Amino acid sequence: MTGPVIEPKGYLLAAYGLEQRGDMRQAAEIYRAGLVVYPEHPDLTVNLARVLRQSPDTLDEALQLLRQTIAKQKDYPPARLTLIETLRTAAHRLDEAQAEARTYIDLYPADGAGHLLLALALYAQRQLTDALASAERATVLQGKQVLAWELMANIAVGLGDAAGAVTAYRALVARQPDPDMHSRLLVSMQYCDTIDAADIFAESLHWARAYGSGITCRTSWPLLDTDPKRVLHVGFVSGDFRQCSTPLLALPLFEHWPADWTVSLYSNGTQSDAWTARFRQTAAHWIDISALDDEQAAARIFDDRIDVLVDLNGHTQGGRLGIFRRKPAPVQVAWLNLAGSTGLATFDAIIGDTWHLPLSDQPLYVEPIRHVAHNRYRYLPFKEAPDVADVPLHRNGFVTFGSFNSAYKISGSVLSRWVEILKSLPTAKLVLNTREFGCPDTVERFACAFELQGIDRSRIDFRPGSPNALGMLAAYSDVDIALDSFPYSGGLTTLEALHMGVPVITMPGKGLASRHSYAHLATLGLQDWIVPDAESYVRLAVEKAGALGDLVALRSSLRARLAASVLLDGPSLARSFSAVVRDLWVRAIASAAQRSEFDPH
Repeated sequence: MTGPVIEPKGYLLAAYGLEQRGDMRQAAEIYRAGLVVYPEHPDLTVNLARVLRQSPDTLDEALQLLRQTIAKQKDYPPARLTLIETLRTAAHRLDEAQAEARTYIDLYPADGAGHLLLALALYAQRQLTDALASAERATVLQGKQVLAWELMANIAVGLGDAAGAVTAYRALVARQPDPDMHSRLLVSMQYCDTIDAADIFAESLHWARAYGSGITCRTSWPLLDTDPKRVLHVGFVSGDFRQCSTPLLALPLFEHWPADWTVSLYSNGTQSDAWTARFRQTAAHWIDISALDDEQAAARIFDDRIDVLVDLNGHTQGGRLGIFRRKPAPVQVAWLNLAGSTGLATFDAIIGDTWHLPLSDQPLYVEPIRHVAHNRYRYLPFKEAPDVADVPLHRNGFVTFGSFNSAYKISGSVLSRWVEILKSLPTAKLVLNTREFGCPDTVERFACAFELQGIDRSRIDFRPGSPNALGMLAAYSDVDIALDSFPYSGGLTTLEALHMGVPVITMPGKGLASRHSYAHLATLGLQDWIVPDAESYVRLAVEKAGALGDLVALRSSLRARLAASVLLDGPSLARSFSAVVRDLWVRAIASAAQRSEFDPH
């Protein structure tokens, strides 16, 4: 006797269930078994190919299955779409993916999925202008509109178009509200020169309201005692315990922990490198929370009896504000990679200083502003940094300005000021050195912007950055004066310029993001490089370019000046940070005493 006949849907459901559990080998066997009973069944074939493509050993078999299905069932879109996606995600097959996507669009021009896949293939090949056009078409067609808007935002970032990114993220969030995408919108708004600080704050409040439904904010911590002088268990949450700007700004504190702290690091990162190992060495406890959802991570932090929890990301990628919304620790603090308010009233403080965050900014922050002494940042320079070079003006005979900030920070406003500077100094040149200029389309976009305002592209030296930090530092040997960006100022980039002897002209604005360079220069006593408005920005650049003797003297002394400053003094930040945290702790236990939120013993 034979058993009951299993319909194709039975095989599909069984195999898909195995996929969801991560058992790809067994899922493939179920799909194959179905094809024995139902040879050439299109859904079974496509799903088997989708599983097989995940391994290089079976990629060719997946492609063969898909092409056979297409040959026999020419009007079966899932097979063609799966073929495009398989080629797009395979190594060195992007040209084929493009060709198949264009064929699909010819056959099904109204299907947005084909335009999206073409855009993704173009984006992977850094053909950003064409990718943008294809993604834009996908946003107005049925298919993958939400993914198309996300891709448009990513392309805008690569092109250095903050306004375009804001538009795309707004459209995306309007169609499919999502806290992470909404956070990206908030970050992008900081770079846009047509959006003011009040609008950004209002959006942060909207973000906080939009995603809080059903989430319980903890109001008691019965396992903690109320000794105001005891050693505090301090936790730090970040997705950036790896190579990025965070190590150079955070390790000066992390490697000089206050004696009255025990530290746990909660890592949301999926990458690990030598910096990660260095971070781990600083902490008593290292906890990987990347696989935990917000509820699970908050429960873990609560169980760990953390007294003070510090967020290092805010709305930047890798952040976990959903944890802080639940308040697993009685004191929560925001610091480091935050350009504005989180919007969450569950924070007890945001750490600033008088330069970055004057108390007059409090109306734009939900979090109470607390100051550390001097500067909220410290800098860890590379010991292997190249020596400071002579001013290039000596060898060139003309002044060279430079900006190594991200192209995303180069707003239309700042570009226009650079145009004015170059017009005032007809022999001067400008070096723009950042990874985005490794893309020809990004170079073309900015070169055209300069040309439209009367500056020949030959005066702009577009460079693609460097594969390593030391290469970026060495490139400062070609720059006499650095020009800061606005409204989003350089932070680590400015510290690196100063370390290489290159002074920076900056124009601070009304938000924290616009004041990084201002704070660093003010900390060093270099107020004469800070200007209040755009007209003064241009005038100062021209003035400083004509003072060769001053440039030579400053270049030769800046590194030593930086080294002798508090900006390289990690222990002083640790003392000041500790004092703020201790005060927050004392205030928290005093205000909670009557509500029995802590263990009274």
